[in-house]
Amino acid sequence: MKEFLKKAKKAERARDYSTAGDFYSLAGDMKRALYAYRRGGLHEQAAHLAEELGDYPAAAEYYVRGKNLRAAAEMWIKAEQPDRAWRLYKRAGDMMSAGEILEKMGNPVEAAEAFEQANLKDRAACLYARHDRPAEAIRLLETLIAETERNTILLDPVDRNQQVRRFAKMCGKLYLKLGNAAAAAPLLQRAGLLEECAEAFKKAGEVSRALEAYLKAGRDDAAARLVDSQPSGVFEPRLLADLFLRRGDDGRAAEHFLAIGEHTMACECFERSGQMLKAAEAAQAARDLHGAARLYGIAGEWKKAADLYREAHAPAEAAACLEKAGEVAAAVEDYVAAGDFLKSARILFQRGELDRCIELLQRITREADDAEDGSLLLGEIFEKKVLFSLAADCYRRGLNGRSAEPDTLPILYRLARVLEKSGRPDEALPLYQQIAAVDFRYEDVADRVTALSQGPASIKNVTLEEGLELGTAPLEERFEVAAEIGREQGGVLYSGREKAEGRPVVIYRFPLDPVQEVAKASRLLQEAERMERLRHPGIAPLLGVGVDDQGLYYAFERREGKTLREVLREGGAPDFGTVVSLLARLAEALDYAHAQGCLCRNLRPESVLITSQQEVMILGYGLALRLTEVSQRDPDDSSLLYVPPELLLRERMDSRSDLYCLGLIGLEISTGQPPSVSGVPAAA
Repeated sequence: MKEFLKKAKKAERARDYSTAGDFYSLAGDMKRALYAYRRGGLHEQAAHLAEELGDYPAAAEYYVRGKNLRAAAEMWIKAEQPDRAWRLYKRAGDMMSAGEILEKMGNPVEAAEAFEQANLKDRAACLYARHDRPAEAIRLLETLIAETERNTILLDPVDRNQQVRRFAKMCGKLYLKLGNAAAAAPLLQRAGLLEECAEAFKKAGEVSRALEAYLKAGRDDAAARLVDSQPSGVFEPRLLADLFLRRGDDGRAAEHFLAIGEHTMACECFERSGQMLKAAEAAQAARDLHGAARLYGIAGEWKKAADLYREAHAPAEAAACLEKAGEVAAAVEDYVAAGDFLKSARILFQRGELDRCIELLQRITREADDAEDGSLLLGEIFEKKVLFSLAADCYRRGLNGRSAEPDTLPILYRLARVLEKSGRPDEALPLYQQIAAVDFRYEDVADRVTALSQGPASIKNVTLEEGLELGTAPLEERFEVAAEIGREQGGVLYSGREKAEGRPVVIYRFPLDPVQEVAKASRLLQEAERMERLRHPGIAPLLGVGVDDQGLYYAFERREGKTLREVLREGGAPDFGTVVSLLARLAEALDYAHAQGCLCRNLRPESVLITSQQEVMILGYGLALRLTEVSQRDPDDSSLLYVPPELLLRERMDSRSDLYCLGLIGLEISTGQPPSVSGVPAAA
């Protein structure tokens, strides 16, 4: 120890204060060591020694003298004098450390300023924000947003985006605190706070941008309330379209899609809302020709639909639309252009253009899918033309080798009938037998099998055995009378049932004047002989005629359905296509009956039945009207509207009389109004 003291003194005499201080320190004489360091201006060594001795203020002073301000600041921290420490850090340019001390000291604003000088804008902004200095915080945050967005090299895109969102959130909320909603809204939007963004835009009066933010946030209810609170024309149509679409209001959405030229979306929305015409117009504007045509069809605009299908080079679809529009001639041409000769032929068949119909049907190749149906229709045409052999050939082609089964019975029956009519009963009989084996009660097959089996002598009686009987037997012997169902033409109508076959019937009973009984019975027989020959699907079959002590009666087969009068009363005037179809079927039935020499004389809505299978059938065909019967009617009787003028003028009736009544039916079902009787001569 003494040796160290000697060396220390020697060094001190030699003014080697560093060595002297070191030896004094080794000798344990810290005071003299400190003195030696101080005399030699060795402030760093002095500071270290003072620190070792726990004299932090002295160490700090020595560090200051040695210009080691950071070390001096640390000594003041150890000496628990932070106020001196942060100032030394500040003098040393260590603003981060200064700021941290100031923050711990509870001087947030000064700390924030220090952090800002240290370029720690994030920490500074947080302190400014927490301690009511929003303007300074906003300034730093906006700078941070700009710097972060530019920093595309050092930062990962995900990290960069997260930082920007965080800064934008803080900045936006500070703007709100300052009451600047217009500045806050875009920042909140960048932060992904869409609902708060919407509220800010709303406060700023930018309601259109607020609506957009609400929609992006999924707040459809708030968006709807905003729209309801503003006058029309404020919002962009696209935003309104999106809102109404999401809320299921397709009609309003469609209108706004239309306003911005989004015709396809408008079409879809109009269709879902049931506005088919507007949907069609939107599809047409979008140049979706097929879609527009389909929608025009649903809307009942068949002509427009057809025009668009034609433009889209779809003649088959165009033809179907034209047919529904009642432009059957044009429909035929389009079906032909589409190669659908069968549909063309069916239309022509309904119109009675049989020669053209034959021409088209003969263009159908045997390999075509509709070859069988084409052959069957061709057979029906040849049958109408009394070309029975040709009809039989066509029916055979239509059968295409198929045996008797439920769905082929109508074809087999027609084939057998034309064979029978063409004088080939031996070929007809096996067909009737095949039908009977499947359905013994089919049409009059059983009677025809019996008649043809007995040989040629009985064939001539087959017609009278088809169900018609003439005689003087009382009505009740042949028919069960159920109930009265109406009165017309001076007679009473009853529902009933045929006892032998169990078929439902409608019975027309008319009283006879004893003086006229013989003449009327004779006329009845003549008319019945003609009417019993009528076998047409559009004419209710006559099953029996008789005269008894209560008068005369007709019995017709009864089908389930409603009269045309009832249909008109319930539903009003039908569409044009239905009118054309109904009139065509009535005209076909009249044409058939007129060819057999039978007038109807009773054609009116009350005598036309629409069956449950949508068949059209004339009831009571041939019930004779006479002038005396007309003159006895109530002047208010609506059936007088359908009396042919020839009858009122005491002139002879012919087929034109029935066509006159058919025209009146066409007038009433087309307009929904019965024909006028103005100017009709009074009955004599």
